[in-house]
Amino acid sequence: MKKLLVCVLALSALFAFAACKDGKCDECGTDQNVEYCDGSDEYMGLEGEYCPECATKALLGDLADLM
Repeated sequence: MKKLLVCVLALSALFAFAACKDGKCDECGTDQNVEYCDGSDEYMGLEGEYCPECATKALLGDLADLM
């Protein structure tokens, strides 16, 4: 039971850190032209902070998975 609790706490800490808005791209770490994508239809389900290059790569990867 303790192992399960520790695992759940570790995962929640990981997701909390990954979702923080620090002004840096979640993929490459750059801080230039970074936008927060909230997962809405405007961002086609993309959630997090991305620079334009990484957002394009992520969206193209998602489209390739659909085909």
